[in-house]
Amino acid sequence: MELLGAAGAGHAHPEQSRDKDLRHLTPDQYLRYALNTYRVLLTRGTHTTRIHATDTDTQRFLDQLISPAPAD
Repeated sequence: MELLGAAGAGHAHPEQSRDKDLRHLTPDQYLRYALNTYRVLLTRGTHTTRIHATDTDTQRFLDQLISPAPAD
């Protein structure tokens, strides 16, 4: 996983990035890059944007940041 959320903070792992051009970045550089990328992608939804993380700590981190959608 590229970005893990635990204990209320994000932890970047650029060495695990699928983009080989980003693997040389420091964790702090990669964290800024990844958070900006996710911010841009997540603000483009016009009606609904759903987010699911397979990592439990990351899902908890996202749940703290984002209000859950109302039930259908």
